[in-house]
Amino acid sequence: MLEVRNLDKTLSGRAVLDGVSIRAEPAGITCVIGPNASGKTTLLRCLQGDYQVPPETVFLDGRARESLAGQWSSRFGVMPEESTLPDNLTGGEVLHFVQRARGLEVNCLEGSLVGRLIDALMIRPDLDYTIRSYSAGTRHKLAIALSLLSRPPVWLLDEPFNYLDPAATYNLKQFVSEYVKAEDAIALVVTHTLSLLQNWADQVYLLQQGRITGSWDAESMAAIQQSPDGLEKELARLMTANQRG
Repeated sequence: MLEVRNLDKTLSGRAVLDGVSIRAEPAGITCVIGPNASGKTTLLRCLQGDYQVPPETVFLDGRARESLAGQWSSRFGVMPEESTLPDNLTGGEVLHFVQRARGLEVNCLEGSLVGRLIDALMIRPDLDYTIRSYSAGTRHKLAIALSLLSRPPVWLLDEPFNYLDPAATYNLKQFVSEYVKAEDAIALVVTHTLSLLQNWADQVYLLQQGRITGSWDAESMAAIQQSPDGLEKELARLMTANQRG
């Protein structure tokens, strides 16, 4: 289990996270939703080890981040910044480079886990071309694939549905669901796309202005979905009300 307990984070004198507490269970999908500049990406960066955090605030399987030291980051699959992908290499060359850099076996994509993800995202033909020629959507899909190379027990996905067409969105949702169950892994997904949560996420947290202002499990989300307004409208109402408050 991945757990955050009363986490505060200040950047450039501004409180970005204020007493954030969440839990993400194995074999499940936990989503953090919220408007822009609510602290979602900062939370992910605290989890993956990019930012320092106070002691005893971030835990994996009951062990605090500071107790795992250099082992912590290896437990997480993280999407690289798309702007950092080397323009002069092909997508396939980047995949092999990252495998070698991480000490992973450089293997054929055929039949492999990341190969199945690449097919789900429909970018296999693009791997023979340089990243310079990629659209923003193809770069984004490659970043998602790179985050899975190490078969991580915790998969962090930052706005994974940006740039995806309906077919790729559906395929990615199915792949993530199957992955967490097959690997007993945790998927923590940051998104602002409310319509994608129904019948997919096991737990949802609403993050606004650095604070958790609501949380729902799958059962409570299903109950809201049966209400006259539906889940998407209800979450949008809560987000608007809390922003005004």
